[in-house]
Amino acid sequence: MFRNLKMSLYSSSKFVVLPLLVLFWAKEPLSFVAKAQEAPRFTTELYDPIFNYRSNVCDRHRLYHSGEVAFRDALQGLELTAMLGVGNLFQLREDETIDPQYPGLFGVLMDELALRAGFTWRNSYAVYYSPGENKTYTDLLVWGSNAYDL
Repeated sequence: MFRNLKMSLYSSSKFVVLPLLVLFWAKEPLSFVAKAQEAPRFTTELYDPIFNYRSNVCDRHRLYHSGEVAFRDALQGLELTAMLGVGNLFQLREDETIDPQYPGLFGVLMDELALRAGFTWRNSYAVYYSPGENKTYTDLLVWGSNAYDL
């Protein structure tokens, strides 16, 4: 069903944020626990410019900047959108749901980040299998950065 889908990724400024989040919350060893078997929520056509599933976090930025919320708590309660490439690093079962035994490294990292930062992602993600014909992963990355949070 989702193998021919065309999806998006994530804003260029966010490529700085995600590694910082990993470093900030990864103070303890990461656990390898799959939380559920959710299926991708978004079925956006790849490279379609009208879709935007990004979250508005301006209020969180204001709270952090004014000192009302700690950096560690800035994502508490948010449902962030993500687009993940299916393969060795993110695995789905035959029924297009997340593999409960081992979702792949990206699934494990996303679960751990979500647990530590207090956000969710498993109910609001999309997948892709390749960048598409006559497209590169750079094309996918540039396009996707405007449609999803992660």
